[in-house]
Amino acid sequence: MKSITALSLLCILSVVFSQTTNWEVSFANNGGCGNSCGGSGSSMASGRQTFVIGSEDSFAPYGSTGNGVVEGLSIDLLNAAAAAGGCDLDWSGMVWDDCLRGTYPVEPALTSSALSWYTGPALKNGAIDACASTGFDSRRRMVINYSNAYAMGPRPSIITPTNSGVTSLAQVTSIAYNAGSFIGVNLLDNFQAGLSSQVTNQVSFTTTTEAIAAASAGTVQAVITGSNAIPTSGFRVLGSTAGFPIGLGVAKGAQGKALLACINPGISQILSNGVASNICQQWVAKANGVDALIPDCNTPTNVFQ
Repeated sequence: MKSITALSLLCILSVVFSQTTNWEVSFANNGGCGNSCGGSGSSMASGRQTFVIGSEDSFAPYGSTGNGVVEGLSIDLLNAAAAAGGCDLDWSGMVWDDCLRGTYPVEPALTSSALSWYTGPALKNGAIDACASTGFDSRRRMVINYSNAYAMGPRPSIITPTNSGVTSLAQVTSIAYNAGSFIGVNLLDNFQAGLSSQVTNQVSFTTTTEAIAAASAGTVQAVITGSNAIPTSGFRVLGSTAGFPIGLGVAKGAQGKALLACINPGISQILSNGVASNICQQWVAKANGVDALIPDCNTPTNVFQ
């Protein structure tokens, strides 16, 4: 399914965090400063401002880390948008909770200091300027700003263990989900009219892995998951629905505003001139027919104007 505070000196921060985190920064797949530069600032090579973007490192095809390099559809699209907008991006692969917490603010009256908990440590401590592949939700706007939507995210799917005896959505009365991705499973009726009232037992988990484990153990009949997280064996798909737009979750403050000033015009340009479509089709080809790795190449619409 992903936030954010301004970064000033990643070279210093990398030393501080090296004992406590597994963040991996790759400078190999961008037009930024290379290994001589760390953190946000001006690129000595290009004279343009460089921003550090966090990407979940196990969210293929949108973002994953292999051989020390962060790669994926989000990385390619945002690098193209940054080039069009006149800035550079460096990338850091991490677990999602280092970008944004999976739990959402529920009280709009919470103080800013209390709300800061909802940003992950990489964002909160200024190690990154934004998180890629972030789903749009009004509650997240209390702690981050959003870029324009640049792609469609994974298609939500309802799956069940092949040995569950469940063969259709009409049989499902209990379901598990990742609370950070599917808030209150309020999209159930998108799969089938009346499904939200039919499913009387809705169980939330912190991670999709936990939700899938609950179904495997027979605690629930089914799981809502993204199309890119469907297990390769042992589960069948009962239904899928259209994906949702994703954007950059950007740090509030001056640094975040500077990033948005670059990236939003770039996103608009690559969506209108066919560059984004071409990049997405390249990732469709790379999927080699594996459904979980095939992205939705429809043009996204902006959720927040």
